[in-house]
Amino acid sequence: MIMKKSLFLLFIIFSINFTSFSQPKGITQIIINTDRMASDNYKFCLNKLNELNIFASKTDTVQYVIKTDLLITRKRNYNYFLTFFCKDNQIVVSGKYKLGMSFSMYTGGLGASLEDSFEPVINKGMKGSANIIVFDEMMDIADQINGGPVYDRPAPKKYNRLDDPIYN
Repeated sequence: MIMKKSLFLLFIIFSINFTSFSQPKGITQIIINTDRMASDNYKFCLNKLNELNIFASKTDTVQYVIKTDLLITRKRNYNYFLTFFCKDNQIVVSGKYKLGMSFSMYTGGLGASLEDSFEPVINKGMKGSANIIVFDEMMDIADQINGGPVYDRPAPKKYNRLDDPIYN
């Protein structure tokens, strides 16, 4: 009986310990809290992205929005881009990804083709799913912009665009 109780207690301790590192499920945005005005957050974010070798494809200096070039995940080579909305005291990070799949069928001169479109990055699904892989990379970049973890979780993996598979 004591053995069962001690095993149950160990199970509870380990399950609490491992789940405390996870960020909320179902979220589509990461919010980085700062103490800067929107224009300063915009400049700060641009500088941090440049340090990470992530280049901006579109910038809006009126609404303080930065959209990155296409990035490629380290696992499974999914294409994605991130959008940074710089506000007073906050930088809101969101993103979109696509699997890179297409389907074509041609018979008798008639044909049809389908390509996947960009879907919002959502923290949902099983470990190893496209959503989780892209969300984790978005979280790693947000952690590096923040200078530390945005949520209570293990230390971020160092991201550098030059490590992307397309450049190797």
